Amino acid sequence: MGAKKADPPPGAPDWIVTFADMISLLVTFFILLMTFSSLESFDFFRVKGNNVGTPGVVASNGASSSQPPPELDIMCAKDALRGAQIPHSRPSSELLEGVSDLGAKDTDEHEEIDLSALMDGIHIQYDERAAFKPGSIELSPYLSKAIKELAGVLEHYPYTVIFEGHTDSAFRKTGEFPSEDYLSVARAEAVAHLALSTSELNPLQVQIAGHGSDRPLQTNDTPDGRRMNRRVEVRVMSLSKRQADALKLSDRSDG
Repeated sequence: MGAKKADPPPGAPDWIVTFADMISLLVTFFILLMTFSSLESFDFFRVKGNNVGTPGVVASNGASSSQPPPELDIMCAKDALRGAQIPHSRPSSELLEGVSDLGAKDTDEHEEIDLSALMDGIHIQYDERAAFKPGSIELSPYLSKAIKELAGVLEHYPYTVIFEGHTDSAFRKTGEFPSEDYLSVARAEAVAHLALSTSELNPLQVQIAGHGSDRPLQTNDTPDGRRMNRRVEVRVMSLSKRQADALKLSDRSDG
């Protein structure tokens, strides 16, 4: 005859206790979430478009309970509608025209450029009057004037300026320029040298690059297309933290 089965202990079964513990933990979790949240409907900012680099629009009503952003936050250094919040160094006496007048004039003293936004800055292209002659690194009078004016503006702003040289596909090597890359870099270097020698741009802000004929603007099958491809373009980008720190040290040493 088998042993008699023992009676279960008084109270709720074990699985009920485990289930109750889980429910308690969930309730505690949701209570914590509620304490961290805000009841104000505008305690956030909305981003329209892309918030990386220059494109995008940031809208905020500045709710009272919002936390101040970190000091080095990239979003704090920019105002998507009005540009950088860091003021430029140009003296007020040199700002002779009103903002409403800028860009509204079209005279012989103005250079025509193609300005476009990049994810990390702006991109500047000049028209055919800025083209180089075949195999040459000599700047045209038009390009020289345009680069001097651009450098005179950018010297007041803490940005990285990159000059990028290009060639057409009809390149013929010489003893001085044995490849397309040599020629394209030499064109970028010539433009950078002019910008630095005629302005107060810090050399730490300036970079050069050469792309040969890898990035044509137009077809290389026509003389006009090849002329447009013999060019130098300009990119203006924000400084990295390392570059900004180096620039500050350089400014202190010069002072």
